[in-house]
Amino acid sequence: MTDGFVKEPAVATRENFDPNAYSAEGLEKVKLEDGVRIHENTKVELEVYARNSDKAIVKPFMLVVATDTTHANALQQVIEGDAFFEGRYKGKVIQVHSNVRGEEKDENVQQLLTVEHADNAVEIVIHVNMLKEGWDVTNLYTIVPLRAANSRTLVEQSIGRGLRLPYGKRVGVPAVDRLTIVSHDKFQEIVDHANDPNSIIRAGVVIGRDIPEAGRKAVEVKSAFEQAISGGAVPVPAVAAGQPAAAQRKLFEEPEEQEVAKASRGDTC
Repeated sequence: MTDGFVKEPAVATRENFDPNAYSAEGLEKVKLEDGVRIHENTKVELEVYARNSDKAIVKPFMLVVATDTTHANALQQVIEGDAFFEGRYKGKVIQVHSNVRGEEKDENVQQLLTVEHADNAVEIVIHVNMLKEGWDVTNLYTIVPLRAANSRTLVEQSIGRGLRLPYGKRVGVPAVDRLTIVSHDKFQEIVDHANDPNSIIRAGVVIGRDIPEAGRKAVEVKSAFEQAISGGAVPVPAVAAGQPAAAQRKLFEEPEEQEVAKASRGDTC
Protein backbone atom coordinates (compact mmCIF):
# COMPACT_ATOMS: atom_id res chain seq x y z
CA MET A 1 0.00 0.00 0.00
CA THR A 2 2.72 2.49 1.01
CA ASP A 3 4.79 1.71 -2.08
CA GLY A 4 1.83 2.36 -4.40
CA PHE A 5 1.42 -1.12 -5.86
CA VAL A 6 -2.26 -1.53 -4.89
CA LYS A 7 -5.30 0.68 -5.22
CA GLU A 8 -6.06 3.36 -2.65
CA PRO A 9 -9.38 2.38 -0.98
CA ALA A 10 -11.86 5.21 -0.49
CA VAL A 11 -15.39 5.33 0.88
CA ALA A 12 -18.05 7.39 -0.93
CA THR A 13 -21.17 9.21 0.18
CA ARG A 14 -23.12 12.37 -0.62
CA GLU A 15 -22.54 15.70 1.04
CA ASN A 16 -24.71 16.19 4.15
CA PHE A 17 -26.37 12.84 3.53
CA ASP A 18 -28.84 11.67 6.17
CA PRO A 19 -29.58 7.94 5.84
CA ASN A 20 -32.37 8.23 8.38
CA ALA A 21 -34.38 10.22 5.85
CA TYR A 22 -34.66 7.17 3.58
CA SER A 23 -36.49 3.89 3.75
CA ALA A 24 -34.39 0.74 3.37
CA GLU A 25 -35.49 0.46 -0.26
CA GLY A 26 -34.84 4.14 -0.93
CA LEU A 27 -31.35 3.99 0.56
CA GLU A 28 -30.56 0.92 -1.48
CA LYS A 29 -31.69 2.66 -4.67
CA VAL A 30 -29.53 5.72 -3.96
CA LYS A 31 -26.46 3.56 -3.25
CA LEU A 32 -26.98 1.50 -6.42
CA GLU A 33 -27.41 4.59 -8.59
CA ASP A 34 -24.42 6.35 -7.06
CA GLY A 35 -22.38 3.20 -7.50
CA VAL A 36 -23.16 3.28 -11.21
CA ARG A 37 -22.26 6.99 -11.37
CA ILE A 38 -18.88 6.22 -9.87
CA HIS A 39 -18.47 3.22 -12.18
CA GLU A 40 -19.25 5.27 -15.29
CA ASN A 41 -16.95 8.11 -14.23
CA THR A 42 -14.17 5.59 -13.60
CA LYS A 43 -14.73 4.03 -17.02
CA VAL A 44 -14.21 7.40 -18.70
CA GLU A 45 -11.10 8.20 -16.62
CA LEU A 46 -9.59 4.80 -17.44
CA GLU A 47 -10.19 5.31 -21.16
CA VAL A 48 -8.74 8.82 -21.12
CA TYR A 49 -5.65 7.66 -19.25
CA ALA A 50 -5.13 4.67 -21.56
CA ARG A 51 -5.46 6.72 -24.75
CA ASN A 52 -3.12 9.44 -23.51
CA SER A 53 -0.56 6.93 -22.26
CA ASP A 54 -0.76 4.52 -25.22
CA LYS A 55 -1.84 1.67 -22.95
CA ALA A 56 -4.57 -0.94 -23.18
CA ILE A 57 -7.99 0.35 -22.13
CA VAL A 58 -9.15 -1.21 -18.87
CA LYS A 59 -12.82 -2.20 -18.59
CA PRO A 60 -13.90 -1.69 -14.96
CA PHE A 61 -16.72 -3.53 -13.23
CA MET A 62 -18.84 -2.97 -10.14
CA LEU A 63 -19.40 -5.51 -7.35
CA VAL A 64 -22.75 -5.48 -5.53
CA VAL A 65 -23.01 -7.40 -2.26
CA ALA A 66 -26.55 -8.77 -1.77
CA THR A 67 -28.22 -10.03 1.40
CA ASP A 68 -29.40 -13.39 -0.01
CA THR A 69 -30.34 -15.04 -3.29
CA THR A 70 -33.84 -13.54 -3.32
CA HIS A 71 -32.31 -10.11 -2.86
CA ALA A 72 -29.80 -10.79 -5.64
CA ASN A 73 -32.58 -11.75 -8.07
CA ALA A 74 -34.51 -8.58 -7.24
CA LEU A 75 -31.40 -6.44 -7.70
CA GLN A 76 -30.68 -7.88 -11.12
CA GLN A 77 -34.24 -7.18 -12.25
CA VAL A 78 -33.89 -3.56 -11.11
CA ILE A 79 -30.47 -2.99 -12.66
CA GLU A 80 -31.45 -4.54 -15.98
CA GLY A 81 -34.77 -2.71 -16.08
CA ASP A 82 -35.60 -0.02 -18.62
CA ALA A 83 -35.99 2.60 -15.89
CA PHE A 84 -32.47 2.10 -14.49
CA PHE A 85 -30.06 4.38 -16.37
CA GLU A 86 -32.20 4.15 -19.51
CA GLY A 87 -31.84 0.38 -19.64
CA ARG A 88 -28.19 0.41 -20.62
CA TYR A 89 -27.23 -2.35 -18.17
CA LYS A 90 -29.55 -4.92 -19.67
CA GLY A 91 -27.49 -8.07 -20.32
CA LYS A 92 -24.49 -6.70 -18.40
CA VAL A 93 -25.23 -8.21 -14.97
CA ILE A 94 -24.45 -11.64 -13.54
CA GLN A 95 -25.18 -13.27 -10.20
CA VAL A 96 -22.79 -15.48 -8.26
CA HIS A 97 -24.36 -17.51 -5.46
CA SER A 98 -25.19 -21.09 -4.43
CA ASN A 99 -28.65 -21.15 -6.04
CA VAL A 100 -27.26 -20.60 -9.53
CA ARG A 101 -26.90 -24.08 -11.00
CA GLY A 102 -26.40 -26.02 -14.21
CA GLU A 103 -25.69 -24.22 -17.47
CA GLU A 104 -26.45 -20.82 -15.98
CA LYS A 105 -23.85 -21.37 -13.26
CA ASP A 106 -21.25 -22.55 -15.78
CA GLU A 107 -21.91 -19.51 -17.95
CA ASN A 108 -21.74 -17.11 -15.00
CA VAL A 109 -18.50 -18.63 -13.73
CA GLN A 110 -17.00 -18.28 -17.20
CA GLN A 111 -18.16 -14.66 -17.35
CA LEU A 112 -16.64 -14.05 -13.93
CA LEU A 113 -13.31 -15.58 -14.93
CA THR A 114 -13.13 -13.41 -18.05
CA VAL A 115 -14.58 -10.22 -16.55
CA GLU A 116 -11.34 -8.35 -17.36
CA HIS A 117 -11.65 -9.08 -21.09
CA ALA A 118 -12.81 -6.25 -23.36
CA ASP A 119 -15.25 -8.55 -25.20
CA ASN A 120 -16.99 -9.54 -21.94
CA ALA A 121 -20.16 -7.44 -21.64
CA VAL A 122 -20.48 -7.86 -17.85
CA GLU A 123 -20.12 -4.61 -15.92
CA ILE A 124 -21.93 -5.50 -12.69
CA VAL A 125 -21.45 -8.64 -10.57
CA ILE A 126 -23.95 -9.40 -7.78
CA HIS A 127 -22.71 -11.88 -5.21
CA VAL A 128 -23.88 -13.60 -2.04
CA ASN A 129 -20.88 -15.09 -0.22
CA MET A 130 -19.67 -17.00 -3.25
CA LEU A 131 -16.46 -15.21 -4.27
CA LYS A 132 -13.61 -17.46 -3.26
CA GLU A 133 -10.24 -16.23 -2.04
CA GLY A 134 -8.59 -17.43 -5.23
CA TRP A 135 -10.60 -15.08 -7.45
CA ASP A 136 -8.17 -12.36 -8.42
CA VAL A 137 -8.88 -9.42 -10.76
CA THR A 138 -7.38 -6.01 -11.50
CA ASN A 139 -10.46 -4.22 -12.85
CA LEU A 140 -12.75 -4.13 -9.81
CA TYR A 141 -13.17 -0.42 -9.08
CA THR A 142 -16.52 0.03 -7.30
CA ILE A 143 -18.09 -1.96 -4.45
CA VAL A 144 -21.68 -1.44 -3.30
CA PRO A 145 -22.45 -3.39 -0.11
CA LEU A 146 -26.23 -3.60 0.30
CA ARG A 147 -26.41 -5.89 3.30
CA ALA A 148 -25.75 -4.88 6.89
CA ALA A 149 -22.01 -4.70 7.36
CA ASN A 150 -19.71 -2.96 9.79
CA SER A 151 -16.55 -1.19 8.71
CA ARG A 152 -14.23 -4.06 9.61
CA THR A 153 -16.28 -6.50 7.55
CA LEU A 154 -16.08 -4.16 4.58
CA VAL A 155 -12.33 -3.84 4.96
CA GLU A 156 -11.55 -7.50 5.45
CA GLN A 157 -14.00 -9.19 3.07
CA SER A 158 -14.84 -6.77 0.28
CA ILE A 159 -11.96 -4.36 -0.23
CA GLY A 160 -9.27 -7.02 -0.48
CA ARG A 161 -10.82 -8.36 -3.68
CA GLY A 162 -10.31 -5.12 -5.60
CA LEU A 163 -6.89 -3.85 -4.57
CA ARG A 164 -4.83 -5.07 -7.53
CA LEU A 165 -3.93 -2.39 -10.06
CA PRO A 166 -4.36 -3.03 -13.80
CA TYR A 167 -1.04 -1.36 -14.68
CA GLY A 168 0.92 -2.86 -11.80
CA LYS A 169 1.42 0.41 -9.94
CA ARG A 170 -0.38 3.69 -9.33
CA VAL A 171 -0.32 6.15 -12.21
CA GLY A 172 -1.15 9.39 -10.42
CA VAL A 173 -4.76 9.67 -11.60
CA PRO A 174 -7.09 9.35 -8.57
CA ALA A 175 -9.91 7.54 -10.39
CA VAL A 176 -7.47 5.05 -11.94
CA ASP A 177 -5.66 4.42 -8.66
CA ARG A 178 -8.74 4.22 -6.42
CA LEU A 179 -11.10 1.49 -5.26
CA THR A 180 -14.37 3.11 -4.14
CA ILE A 181 -16.79 1.62 -1.61
CA VAL A 182 -20.27 3.18 -1.73
CA SER A 183 -21.50 3.33 1.83
CA HIS A 184 -23.75 6.31 2.51
CA ASP A 185 -25.17 4.76 5.67
CA LYS A 186 -21.81 3.57 7.06
CA PHE A 187 -19.66 6.46 5.84
CA GLN A 188 -18.81 8.02 9.21
CA GLU A 189 -18.25 4.63 10.81
CA ILE A 190 -15.76 3.69 8.11
CA VAL A 191 -14.05 7.09 8.21
CA ASP A 192 -13.66 6.71 11.97
CA HIS A 193 -12.23 3.25 11.42
CA ALA A 194 -9.80 4.78 8.91
CA ASN A 195 -8.20 6.70 11.77
CA ASP A 196 -6.91 3.37 13.05
CA PRO A 197 -3.21 3.21 12.06
CA ASN A 198 -3.81 -0.35 10.83
CA SER A 199 -6.69 0.63 8.53
CA ILE A 200 -6.09 0.54 4.78
CA ILE A 201 -8.70 3.21 4.09
CA ARG A 202 -7.18 6.66 3.87
CA ALA A 203 -9.66 8.70 1.86
CA GLY A 204 -13.29 9.60 1.37
CA VAL A 205 -14.99 10.97 -1.74
CA VAL A 206 -18.27 12.85 -2.13
CA ILE A 207 -20.58 12.23 -5.07
CA GLY A 208 -21.62 15.54 -6.60
CA ARG A 209 -18.40 17.21 -5.46
CA ASP A 210 -15.44 14.87 -6.05
CA ILE A 211 -17.32 12.63 -8.49
CA PRO A 212 -19.77 14.21 -10.96
CA GLU A 213 -23.40 13.17 -10.97
CA ALA A 214 -23.84 13.84 -14.69
CA GLY A 215 -22.54 11.21 -17.07
CA ARG A 216 -19.39 11.93 -19.06
CA LYS A 217 -17.80 10.36 -22.09
CA ALA A 218 -14.34 10.32 -23.63
CA VAL A 219 -14.11 12.45 -26.76
CA GLU A 220 -11.24 13.70 -28.94
CA VAL A 221 -10.81 17.19 -30.36
CA LYS A 222 -7.91 18.66 -32.25
CA SER A 223 -7.67 22.21 -33.49
CA ALA A 224 -8.23 23.31 -37.08
CA PHE A 225 -4.50 24.06 -37.32
CA GLU A 226 -3.58 20.50 -36.29
CA GLN A 227 -6.01 19.07 -38.82
CA ALA A 228 -4.61 21.31 -41.57
CA ILE A 229 -0.97 20.34 -41.06
CA SER A 230 -1.58 16.67 -40.31
CA GLY A 231 -4.40 15.75 -42.61
CA GLY A 232 -6.19 14.45 -39.54
CA ALA A 233 -3.57 11.79 -38.83
CA VAL A 234 -1.82 13.22 -35.76
CA PRO A 235 -2.56 11.51 -32.42
CA VAL A 236 -4.37 13.80 -29.99
CA PRO A 237 -4.69 13.70 -26.23
CA ALA A 238 -7.91 12.44 -24.69
CA VAL A 239 -9.94 14.13 -21.98
CA ALA A 240 -13.29 13.59 -20.35
CA ALA A 241 -16.10 15.72 -21.70
CA GLY A 242 -17.05 18.25 -19.06
CA GLN A 243 -13.50 19.33 -18.20
CA PRO A 244 -12.37 22.98 -18.66
CA ALA A 245 -12.22 24.24 -22.26
CA ALA A 246 -8.41 24.42 -22.15
CA ALA A 247 -8.34 20.65 -21.73
CA GLN A 248 -10.77 19.91 -24.56
CA ARG A 249 -8.47 18.61 -27.27
CA LYS A 250 -10.47 15.64 -28.54
CA LEU A 251 -12.07 14.58 -31.81
CA PHE A 252 -15.88 14.54 -31.57
CA GLU A 253 -17.62 11.97 -33.72
CA GLU A 254 -20.27 14.22 -35.29
CA PRO A 255 -19.52 17.24 -37.54
CA GLU A 256 -21.85 19.38 -35.45
CA GLU A 257 -19.85 18.51 -32.34
CA GLN A 258 -16.62 19.43 -34.11
CA GLU A 259 -18.01 22.88 -34.92
CA VAL A 260 -19.12 23.38 -31.34
CA ALA A 261 -15.69 22.32 -30.08
CA LYS A 262 -13.90 24.69 -32.46
CA ALA A 263 -16.20 27.57 -31.59
CA SER A 264 -15.67 27.03 -27.88
CA ARG A 265 -11.90 27.40 -28.38
CA GLY A 266 -12.15 30.30 -30.83
CA ASP A 267 -10.73 28.30 -33.78
CA THR A 268 -11.34 29.55 -37.30
CA CYS A 269 -11.78 27.42 -40.38
